[in-house]
Amino acid sequence: MAHKENVELFNSRCNECGCADLLKTDGLNIFVHPEIPDKVITQVINTFNLSVDECILVVFDISGENRFDKSIVVTDWGISFVLDEDEVANWLFWSDIKHVEFTNNILFFYDYNELDVLSVDFSLFVKDRSNLQIIGIVFSQIFDEIAKRSMSKVPVVENNEKVFASQSVLEQYVSSNKNDSKVRKYSKYEIEMFKENSISKVRDLLILWSVIAFICLLIGGFMVVISMILAIPIIILFLSYLSLKNKADDYWQKEYSKQWKNLSDYDKLKTVGRVAGVIFKIFG
Repeated sequence: MAHKENVELFNSRCNECGCADLLKTDGLNIFVHPEIPDKVITQVINTFNLSVDECILVVFDISGENRFDKSIVVTDWGISFVLDEDEVANWLFWSDIKHVEFTNNILFFYDYNELDVLSVDFSLFVKDRSNLQIIGIVFSQIFDEIAKRSMSKVPVVENNEKVFASQSVLEQYVSSNKNDSKVRKYSKYEIEMFKENSISKVRDLLILWSVIAFICLLIGGFMVVISMILAIPIIILFLSYLSLKNKADDYWQKEYSKQWKNLSDYDKLKTVGRVAGVIFKIFG
């Protein structure tokens, strides 16, 4: 066991608050040291190519089917994670992490650039809301303490062995383009929800304007002109809707990391909306 002090700290804090007991009855797809079954340990070691010297502290099984092909694994060395089935395991070592926070049921890991490079939604793993808060806060305090006292040099994976190096392994999963902003890693569920919400907003706006244009057409007279004018933004909305539907997963990952405020396609649609508003004021 390479970092025995991290294991002792984890066990001690969990015992103090009774986290292990709470998770026995209230946990969902989460395994916590020292109650992790041997078959789970073996499968995780094989899936994530972990060293025999590592002690697995927590396993968050995102897949929910005990396949562990999508999981977040916390060890005394650091954190290994696979958020999508077609990804390889990424590594965060404790010295890559500046601090850890628990906010709105989500555990955030921040690097030294204050980027939240990894998040864990505890509502997926704990059934009871009150217990969720207790466990989430305790875990954030434990992980924050481990990160703060970590060594200045970190182990990185090279030829399946861990060696010491000062270069952060964050380079393994951020863009190689220096001009690109670093993108936080999110679960596939979060990305899908964001994608669906984004597309539904465009779809709802498209339906609304189409109905207005149709009503104007039925009224006839001068309202037909308004209906014809609305045809232009409706076409733009329709093309934007098709474009969003066909966007790749990388696009949604990047846009979600911006938390909506810089969502380019949506900004364009809002501009179209403003133009339509001016048209209504002129002809209304």
